[in-house]
Amino acid sequence: MKKYLNLSWCLLLVLGFTSCDTEDDLLQTKSFGGHAFLSDRTISVFDTNENLSIDLFPAEGVTVESVEILHGGEVIETATVSGETATFSSSSFGAFEFEDEDGNILDTGSFPLTIRTTYSNGDVSEDSFSLNVNHAIELGEDNPTATNLDSLSTRVVEYSVSTHAATVDGVSLWLKKNSDGTYSDSGLTDLATKEGAVEISDTNYETLGLTVGDTLYYRFTATSGSLTDSASSFIAINNKEFAVSNEGTISSDLTMNQYNLATGEVSADGHESGEIAFIDPTGFTVINDVNINFVPVLEDYFDTIGEGVINAREAFINGGTPLQTFTDLSNGDIFAYSAVRDIMDEEGAITGTETVYGILKIGTVSSTTIDGETVVAMEVVNLEGN
Repeated sequence: MKKYLNLSWCLLLVLGFTSCDTEDDLLQTKSFGGHAFLSDRTISVFDTNENLSIDLFPAEGVTVESVEILHGGEVIETATVSGETATFSSSSFGAFEFEDEDGNILDTGSFPLTIRTTYSNGDVSEDSFSLNVNHAIELGEDNPTATNLDSLSTRVVEYSVSTHAATVDGVSLWLKKNSDGTYSDSGLTDLATKEGAVEISDTNYETLGLTVGDTLYYRFTATSGSLTDSASSFIAINNKEFAVSNEGTISSDLTMNQYNLATGEVSADGHESGEIAFIDPTGFTVINDVNINFVPVLEDYFDTIGEGVINAREAFINGGTPLQTFTDLSNGDIFAYSAVRDIMDEEGAITGTETVYGILKIGTVSSTTIDGETVVAMEVVNLEGN
């Protein structure tokens, strides 16, 4: 019985190996003629009539007799065979139109195709690929999307242009203010047709009259014959943040009647660090020959445009005659100011000066009686930046 079982297992193994060998033989026979490989698998929207290459790998002793390109189950072109290479035209796909999930027609996408190769031994191979159609122009990955108005002119926007074989005739840059604006030429000519970097200061962006809260939209457009391709983005113009923020209380008490706007330090009367000092009945004045000037602004001035260095500067410049002394102040009074500050190096040496701008707000004004003497206190809140 044992020998019979062993013999049975041997027969099954033999049959199994025979079956496997037969399948391999069939597969080898099916692909014996060779195969094809689409070497050009990425083109641009400009490459509407360019030759695409196919590498052919016929088996030893076999030659390629014909190569057909199928799309959507139909033969769209018979390729031209030369040795172990075949070529066909991208124009065989017709218009570069691709429908997305929402039914929108796009000019980029991919064409599925099959390469049907007939060999001299009668074998036929079918190899499937996708031909990807990309934009011809793209923006730099590190292009800025936000800045402040002072830094806008120094911002750089980059682009690159790439095609399979199509010639790019030119590249232009267009600008507009906000999303509802109309694009106009940036004034730049002779932009590189391969890749380039444009500093905003080189354009005519100032004609747009941009301010804080606006957005600069830009669009690079490449042309190839009658074809165009564009890439666009934006730079939001945010408020420039203040570098200094402090608050304190100055009063008629001579031990705490001075304030330094840059440091927030409250000091006693006569201290050399003071920049403004409390004056009766409720006010302040610039002291120690500090170069700081103030202009009053409406209490709600910054509520709509936001608090920022640029807005403080605009408020100061357009606010009227600068003054250094103010009296009869109350809670809610607000000032824009300009201050000339020393520039220090790492060792503390003065290397120059710079003009900074700020906002000074008056908080609660109160009075108390101490030992029969009335002491008036005034809260101040300060923001400053360059």
